[in-house]
Amino acid sequence: MLTGSQPCSVVVAGLGGIVSARSSVDPGPAEWTVVCGLSARFRASVILPIGRLTLMFLTSTMFPDTGNTCYLGNIVPAETDLILRATRLLGDRLGEGWSVRSYNEPVRGKGPGVLQPEATLSITAPDGTNAIQLVETKAQMFPRDVQRWVSALRPVPRGNKYLLVTPFLGPRARDLLEAAGVNYVDMTGNMLVRADSPSVFIREWGADKDPAPAEEPVRSLRGAKAARVVRALCDYKEPMTSRAVATRAGVTPGYVSKIVALLEREALLERKGRGPIQPITRVLWADLVRRWSADYRLLDSNTARLFLAPQGLPAFLRDLNRWAARTPDARYAVTGSFAAAQRAPIAPPGLLFCYVDAPADVAEKTGLMRADRTGNVYLCEPLDAVVFDRTWTADDVVCAAPAQVAADCLTGPDRMPSEGEALLDWMAANEDAWRADG
Repeated sequence: MLTGSQPCSVVVAGLGGIVSARSSVDPGPAEWTVVCGLSARFRASVILPIGRLTLMFLTSTMFPDTGNTCYLGNIVPAETDLILRATRLLGDRLGEGWSVRSYNEPVRGKGPGVLQPEATLSITAPDGTNAIQLVETKAQMFPRDVQRWVSALRPVPRGNKYLLVTPFLGPRARDLLEAAGVNYVDMTGNMLVRADSPSVFIREWGADKDPAPAEEPVRSLRGAKAARVVRALCDYKEPMTSRAVATRAGVTPGYVSKIVALLEREALLERKGRGPIQPITRVLWADLVRRWSADYRLLDSNTARLFLAPQGLPAFLRDLNRWAARTPDARYAVTGSFAAAQRAPIAPPGLLFCYVDAPADVAEKTGLMRADRTGNVYLCEPLDAVVFDRTWTADDVVCAAPAQVAADCLTGPDRMPSEGEALLDWMAANEDAWRADG
């Protein structure tokens, strides 16, 4: 129950915009102010007085048909709300003369029997031809759910497609749906709608992070401990147990279990059963590296300083090896374009990234000059010492592990993301060359 005795706010996500109400608690009765952030096409409204609370709703988008479930500070759209909003979002993006109509009727399947989608959207072109989208709604859809859900869908007649409507879809779930040939619309603006006849292709991007996430123990791969776990999962072959991963990463089995649960939700690994001794049977390491790169950034997660090697990169690498040979406990690991080019060359690297423990000292010993904008060497003090694990040597240069190099390239500047993808392709074709037995 809402009363005027305490300051509070209500945010209601309507299909045409945002309706928010806020109480200002004064010595007198509570006064509620309603602000409607709505487009001009939805200005028809109705005012509902409820005690001392007055709310303004859109007659075209809210009660009584849609059945929203409202919580203080949040709203969970019902199935009808999702379908109505998806219909309007799609209609707004089609050109003049196009129309979108939603109806609830069975559709004859590709085989015997009929299909019973939650709704059917008919997209009609100016020439009268139409394409059918069979709508299914989900309150949430994790990547791990996509394959199971898609496999349960019945075949549709030629020219028809399934359309998933949900409040939010993450990047990996969207990729899996696209690969399965399923269209989607989420309420943050992510949209992929395709049809053959009439020809329709709509792709738009909304949020990559869930604006209203459910409470989960771990939702990110950010930080040093997560980096060690990711590297352990990538660098060693399956099967492996969570306990073995914890030992390699130097973290607790409980922390590994939380990361594994996150990766399982995102369909990045598979395991047999639960618990620290149950084996992880499959790691999609290339997609895991890509997922890691969403939370980890080469230049932001590490402490990076730009320098100029006045005599060029070959001379710097020669001086770096001389420094390492004469300095006790010295270590370094080259990453980025230079390391990637040793396995999957695209173009001669013009910028070198190198992990070291003390950038200022290494720069002094190797003759580097500090640069503000124009430089050719980044010395990076690493987020964690895992960057020095499982290094390899090419032409007398020590390089970081391929999984580390790939993640660094994917988050680097200029053409480095393309170099990272090329390295991932090489890693897929030469897995035995860089992954150790678990």
